[in-house]
Amino acid sequence: MSFTSTELRRSLGEFEHAAKNLLNATHQTYQSEMYAFMHQVHKDEIINYILKPFLEMSLDFSKIEKPDPSVRILELPNDMNKQIAYILQILSKSYKGELSIEQCASHFFPEENVNKSFYLFIENKIKPNIKVLIEMLRDLISYEIKGKKEVMEENLRIL
Repeated sequence: MSFTSTELRRSLGEFEHAAKNLLNATHQTYQSEMYAFMHQVHKDEIINYILKPFLEMSLDFSKIEKPDPSVRILELPNDMNKQIAYILQILSKSYKGELSIEQCASHFFPEENVNKSFYLFIENKIKPNIKVLIEMLRDLISYEIKGKKEVMEENLRIL
């Protein structure tokens, strides 16, 4: 299977738009923005093909989410690909209704105000990884479409 450079640019643009909206979401708008973002990840044929390895990557959540008597400690792996995989996987769980990001945020950033916990989680964990992912996608797609009208599916591997 192959994709035209126009299709690749369109998918990337739509993904970036959804990511930007997610990263700028407030506690009140998060659910709809997360849904739009993850819809792109799961339903856009190109984005899904590229990101599927992150969604399927085997991660030991017990080493990332360490329980503590009073609060859970979140220690993202040093490997950027594993960090991105973790973020995409928890967003995917939230998208499927298996996990509440608000509860996750409250566990990792316990604050009296749930909006503050939510903001800290988005700013410190989700935003940096999604920004790196966008750059990885931009680099991959711009490299692959340079001078080409079509790109073969197998050339769209990010991992």
